[in-house]
Amino acid sequence: MRTRKGITDDEIVESKLRQFINKYYRVKIFQGLIITVSASLIILLLLVISGNIFSGKRELYNILLWVGIGISGGIAGLFVIRPLLQQLGFIRGLNFREASNIIRQKHKSIEDRIINIIELAREKSGQNNKLYDFAITQKADNIREFNFDEAVSFRKLFVFISRLAALLAILAGVWLIKPDFINRGIGQMLSVNKQIAAHSKTVFVILNDSLEVESGKDFLLRFKVITDFPGETVTLRMSSTEVKTKKVAEGFEYLFKAVNSAVSFYLECNGVVSEEYVVKTLKKPEISNIQLKLIPPGYTELESTVIEGDGNAEVPAGSVIIWTIKTVNTDEVLHFDESGGGTGSTGTEKSEMPQGSRYEALKGKDNKWNYQKTISKNSDYALICKNK
Repeated sequence: MRTRKGITDDEIVESKLRQFINKYYRVKIFQGLIITVSASLIILLLLVISGNIFSGKRELYNILLWVGIGISGGIAGLFVIRPLLQQLGFIRGLNFREASNIIRQKHKSIEDRIINIIELAREKSGQNNKLYDFAITQKADNIREFNFDEAVSFRKLFVFISRLAALLAILAGVWLIKPDFINRGIGQMLSVNKQIAAHSKTVFVILNDSLEVESGKDFLLRFKVITDFPGETVTLRMSSTEVKTKKVAEGFEYLFKAVNSAVSFYLECNGVVSEEYVVKTLKKPEISNIQLKLIPPGYTELESTVIEGDGNAEVPAGSVIIWTIKTVNTDEVLHFDESGGGTGSTGTEKSEMPQGSRYEALKGKDNKWNYQKTISKNSDYALICKNK
């Protein structure tokens, strides 16, 4: 049966179904946009936290960043791009039967009348059968007053919008309470983007011979930066602490004060973060006990004596002294005297050697050392403990 405009009842039903499907996908796309933005905010917050936890660990953070971008892209593809392509007909989407099932969930009394009309119209195609027209008209009259669009509504988006607002409130609250925390995490992300965009070659060169210091002493870090984009400042990061290094003629430096345990740090310049460096502490080497055995020459007819805990002694010329030394945290003991003339190098720092003196490395192991010398004249001496 045709209406006054020449449109059959089944065509009216199909038109209403198409309108419903279009609205269904519009709601789906808006819902997907909200889900994507919400998920992206959660991922952003996690990346900000990761940027603070893994500060300086560039490779690990880059992996986390690209995983986060991939997840956001996947969510956008699933909840936005896919329904959009379905609406445009590029991939299979909602058919009339599936649409009628969704409508039937809202309007229970419609039952299977919508799909029955569609099936009858297809069976009637090419035939002039009044029985088909009558059946279609009868079923169409029963569902004419129903509004198909009510089966899907933009009101359901309010739940997603409220969740999005809650996430924004949380982010705003964190930013107000800990702005440095947020800025540092976002700065980490921006530094990665800057590295990708600039492709700058930045190399950090440590100028110290080693990153070791005796426990409890200060350590002056010296380094320079070789880069295509010279920066005026270099930041040093330790855990969650950031400090600016001092610019000097040779490059940059920073003083670690009273280092009592290993300190891990990173250097950052132009958004590029160095590898992890560690200032290691060496336990202080020291003498725990010293014993001097004094053996006078035969002409004195004096007996040998032993001095405990004191390195000073008065002996006749020609006496032999045997040092027995016990140490802790020591790999090498050097004996210095002022008799002049140097001996072979033992790899010690020249700054530790008294001027005009010579030195010998004592023999020993396991923190026990021995040294023997014949004394022919007055002599000042020193014992220096070293560890590696």
